[in-house]
Amino acid sequence: MKKSHIFLRILFFIGLVSMSFLVTHKTLDPDFGWHLRTGQLILERGVPHQDWYSYTMPNFPWIDHEWLTDVLIYNIYSYFGDNILLLIFLCMYTLSFFIVKGKNYNLAFFIFITSLAYLTTLSFLGVRPQLLTIFFIAILWNIVDKFLESSSKFIYFLPLLFMVWTNLHAGFFAGLFILSLVLFLEIFKKCRLGQKFKFLHFLNHFYYKEQPTRKIAIIGAVIIFSFLATTINPYGLRIYEEIFRTIGDSYLKFHIAEWFPLLLIGYRPFTYVYISLFLVFLISCYKKVEFNNIVISLIVFLMAFSSIRNYLIFVILSIPVFNQMFFYIKEKIILKEVYYNLSLVSRFHKRLLFLAAMIFLASLEVGFYKSVTGDNEFRKDRYPEKAVSFLKTLPLSENVFNDYKWGGYLIWKLPERKVFIDGRMPSWREHRQFVFGDYINIFRTKDGFENTIDKYHITLFMLPKDTRTNLQKDQTGRAYDKFTKIAGNHTYLANMLCFIAGCSKKNIYDELHKLGWKTVYQDDVAVILKK
Repeated sequence: MKKSHIFLRILFFIGLVSMSFLVTHKTLDPDFGWHLRTGQLILERGVPHQDWYSYTMPNFPWIDHEWLTDVLIYNIYSYFGDNILLLIFLCMYTLSFFIVKGKNYNLAFFIFITSLAYLTTLSFLGVRPQLLTIFFIAILWNIVDKFLESSSKFIYFLPLLFMVWTNLHAGFFAGLFILSLVLFLEIFKKCRLGQKFKFLHFLNHFYYKEQPTRKIAIIGAVIIFSFLATTINPYGLRIYEEIFRTIGDSYLKFHIAEWFPLLLIGYRPFTYVYISLFLVFLISCYKKVEFNNIVISLIVFLMAFSSIRNYLIFVILSIPVFNQMFFYIKEKIILKEVYYNLSLVSRFHKRLLFLAAMIFLASLEVGFYKSVTGDNEFRKDRYPEKAVSFLKTLPLSENVFNDYKWGGYLIWKLPERKVFIDGRMPSWREHRQFVFGDYINIFRTKDGFENTIDKYHITLFMLPKDTRTNLQKDQTGRAYDKFTKIAGNHTYLANMLCFIAGCSKKNIYDELHKLGWKTVYQDDVAVILKK
């Protein structure tokens, strides 16, 4: 590799990390607080086996699938602070793009397509354990690809990778799923079903690279040992109980933003451009891209389409496919003439063009940064720091109903007080009790919500305050506004989306006042009401 290419790659890596740090350093993930507090308590007590933080489900058998990540977050934060902790997560995520790029790639195209891909994921970034899963998926894909290409021995280390991964984040299940897909596709190609069945004849138009039986057997054995390795954690096989409880919970689909379908993410032009480019390239090059890559990338795309949470997986696995498609596009279709003309340009002018392109992309990123952080409810100054100080003056015996996104913050800043709900709990159900469902019903002031308040003996409400109108707007009210923006002038579409998501124009703040609740504290961020 040319030294200039190494320098450009390093410069590009630093640029991406710097930009993502600029976007995220003023934001705080809602779950950060409970991750930090849990890491501290694990070092004191050991891993949790029942809920530590809520008064609503104190006996629930909590499975902390991120226990080792929590410990690492606490230790790094304690010794180095939040900025270094954030940089570590961002560096690991950014490094993922360089790991999956493949052996043969065009540097200029890699920089362009990675910049665009990175732009589409900025709003997902922060101190989030999910980024560790993206990093491990990149390593997994790199190892599997090298094994299929050149019989790399690194595949034998995959069980060890899964053993570590399992204790860091439940996303290891996505890794097992991808590895199983590879095995299934290799068996499918080996059996040549496309030739045996007429209704599958269209598959004969794809590019296949069959692997010997020995390699397929090795992949199967690696999957078995990797699965066994995932049981080496404090919860054993019960780790899968937590996974299936979450991915099988359809209630999350329209009640938590990161589980929304991709169509409901709002106006994200870079995301639309990236997906469009991917599909156009794939349609143009499907005969040149290996069958495995096409199927797996399309499956993870459908997963992302179904839930925004899976979008990062799609992005990281689409990068190597893009790099493969570039050479065919360059030589056979669109870029041949452009590439030839560029070859006639002097080296000086090429550098000017490259610099101009980088400045253009940087300006786009800065613009996106403003759009992401300008009205971001997860900005650090949108958390109830002052309200927590007031809450400390109230008796701990009084049960507080807190906003869902503030649960983790309260666990961190006010550990002596139990919370109503936090980010660990949306899929927790026990003995017909479903706290997240009750939380939604209260916030939406559904019929009988007063009885739900009495059920949990709630005596305090701690709610976010809208600083533009000085009136409390509940989460469904904000969702109604968001759907209206998405639908534009098509009111019927906005109403349909809101019906599906259960939106309401009712205001929990006003409804509580009608029931006799009084405001005892308010500032620019939060309001506290008492019966």
